[in-house]
Amino acid sequence: MTRIMGIDVGINAIGWCVIEVDLTKKMVKIRKPLDADYINVPHKMIKETADDEDWAKRVEYLVDELDPIFERYSPSRVYIEYPEFQSSSGKGIAAAVRGNLTQLAMSAGAHYLQATLFLARPFLVPVSVWKGQLSKEIVEKRLSRLFSSRYSKTGAEIKSHAWDAAGLAVYGTGVRMDDPRMAKKPNVVTRIIKGIE
Repeated sequence: MTRIMGIDVGINAIGWCVIEVDLTKKMVKIRKPLDADYINVPHKMIKETADDEDWAKRVEYLVDELDPIFERYSPSRVYIEYPEFQSSSGKGIAAAVRGNLTQLAMSAGAHYLQATLFLARPFLVPVSVWKGQLSKEIVEKRLSRLFSSRYSKTGAEIKSHAWDAAGLAVYGTGVRMDDPRMAKKPNVVTRIIKGIE
């Protein structure tokens, strides 16, 4: 069995999810995640690091908080959301002007390095690649059907950024969220992405 982690990167919060699958078969049975959650930077730290030069302290905090998850689950692969500029989105343009895309890219790079330090193979995955144009709500709905649950095996409810992290982990099995079959109720999915071995 292969353990795959997904990380939804951010500056003030991240989501993470770990799933376990058998990648030796063409058909992948995806069960509910081993564990999934999100980590928020404390509000006090956000206020203290509001200056442009201090934002990296928040990323450092998030990396440090994720270390025990790497130690507990020892994923062999880590799929990290990589930000991309979307010119058709007013939100995307505003983020680029504020410099948030640069900060998010650097956050993704920090988690990439973190994964290698824990001997996992990291992959940077642009948003448009793993979920296309789907909204967070649709991703959450499809994943909760796929897992037949809104809870991980630890009993924790999957919330917020952890849903995107779960989508990234599922992408690591070779399944895209915008695959039409994901709109149904699959629990065994044919891997459709080549090169994920």
